[in-house]
Amino acid sequence: MGIFIGILLFVGFNYVSYSGFRSYGFFNPNAGSFIALIGASCFLFKDKKLNLVEKIILWFCILCVVTGHSRNTLAMLLIMVLFKYKLSPKLIAVGLFAMLFFVFVLPIIGLEVEAVNRLVGTLDGSISMDREKQRMAALWMIGQHMWDGNGFNFTNYGDAEFLTELGAHNGYLTTFEQMGCLFASIWFVVLFECLWRIRKLYRVDDLNVKRHFALVVAIIFAAMNEDIFVGVNNFTTNFFFMSLAILSFYQQQSKHDGQVRIS
Repeated sequence: MGIFIGILLFVGFNYVSYSGFRSYGFFNPNAGSFIALIGASCFLFKDKKLNLVEKIILWFCILCVVTGHSRNTLAMLLIMVLFKYKLSPKLIAVGLFAMLFFVFVLPIIGLEVEAVNRLVGTLDGSISMDREKQRMAALWMIGQHMWDGNGFNFTNYGDAEFLTELGAHNGYLTTFEQMGCLFASIWFVVLFECLWRIRKLYRVDDLNVKRHFALVVAIIFAAMNEDIFVGVNNFTTNFFFMSLAILSFYQQQSKHDGQVRIS
């Protein structure tokens, strides 16, 4: 799958979406960046030594993440790298070298590292997250239909429409906004009960298991800034539940076999 994604990204590398950011052939630039993340994860968590072609595709997928639009996806990539290698002086040194290369060398050849620039700008306060009005609008919408929700295909109205036309950009708020407090609470109880049952899988040495676990953790983090669970980021949502289902299968299998096996 990683090789296929690499080819897909290469073909659509110069495609720019309606928002003016690289989207690698996808309509939504966030989707393009996330697909690049999935491509990178296929090689990051491979249990065999990478050959030259696989190393090139891995770094190309990382390149697509850092030159893409999504700060969230860049943060998710960092989380997945930490899951694979754990924090160490060597990892910090390699990370700093890669960051310096991305920031100072790539612009020379005409490649702006938008994700890096936007993430650094957010951390130092020079770029606003621009989410306050969106969160206020979401809270207002929740208040209007606290128990029954506004439905999955709603538009802002009233005071919320006055604040913004955009959604909450927060998967947790959006779930309550759409489903209402009762059903959203049930939904999250079921979700986090599932996460609690699979929590020990992060100790498993199998890299396939770690890849799915790292992906789930990264998406849970990313949901604080994107409408992931029931929102517009369909690729991310689908991969989240796919990885969650795979991990649940591994967890059940380990109960019977005493260990997690990968077929």
